Amino acid sequence: MTSRLTRSHALLAVGLLLLVAPAFAPLQPVLEHDTRRGTFENESVLEEEGYRVVEYEALSERGKALYVQTLQNEGTYTVPTGEGASDFRYPTEAEVDAQGSYEARVELSHVVIERPENASLPPADEDVEHAVEIVKERQQAREDREGEGRTTSTASRTTRSEAEIRRQVARYDVMQTRTTKPGVTSQPAVLRFGAAALGIVLVGVGGYLTARP
Repeated sequence: MTSRLTRSHALLAVGLLLLVAPAFAPLQPVLEHDTRRGTFENESVLEEEGYRVVEYEALSERGKALYVQTLQNEGTYTVPTGEGASDFRYPTEAEVDAQGSYEARVELSHVVIERPENASLPPADEDVEHAVEIVKERQQAREDREGEGRTTSTASRTTRSEAEIRRQVARYDVMQTRTTKPGVTSQPAVLRFGAAALGIVLVGVGGYLTARP
């Protein structure tokens, strides 16, 4: 009887500890890098919209490593605070929202990596075909408004535009950087959930053993 109560009390103590431990160790912010946003504009248009364009070769070694790891991780990669790169800014959502204009918000939270031609980098993850389709639709809408009907020159201009868009998509890669909370599927969040679930089980088992006659 005494041995059983000792075991049950131990289970209750450990279970309660696992349940309350997350409250004393909240999830820490992480630095997120996200290259999934695409663009098909050239450098001058990007700069007009507030984007900061940085050549890949001009990045620090840490900046290069984080960019490559982001591409290799399907376009998103997080690191603990303090392990980012000085090349990038990591604003919080509140800091971005506090900016007075769209251009200021973009400039604070995004950077455009200008990739060198023929570089041995993972491919940029922008949707090239989608970008080309958008350009075609814009061209068609403009031509419909003009109503000039120059079929041959239009086809030639569209072909050149597609080639140019493909080069720009491959060359300019938009990356958003920010400070945020870990997602629910991140390792720290999963560990916290697992600890809480185990705590519930231990409390239940300990309570059952204590209540047994």
